Amino acid sequence: MILSIFILANTRYNVNIESAYSEKGAKRMFEKVEALLKEKGLTKYRLAKMSKISTQDIYGILNGSKPLYPNWKKRISDALEVPEEELFEDGENRG
Repeated sequence: MILSIFILANTRYNVNIESAYSEKGAKRMFEKVEALLKEKGLTKYRLAKMSKISTQDIYGILNGSKPLYPNWKKRISDALEVPEEELFEDGENRG
């Protein structure tokens, strides 16, 4: 029973990953975050600590291999001190 629930949840998760990013949207988001990190003198590691998202997940988000969940959008934008709407345009990286 537990295994079948895990498989069902994992199947749903994989579908979300495939639709989570558009290549163009992910690239724009990555460029915005990179520019803000440089401007503020921060590293991806520091962003991970500030946003309370693992370093591995931050790297995954920025290279498009991890979905960007709504609560992660808020944490990242709060850590970078920019409005969420400015950092993540509509239709980009839906979590």
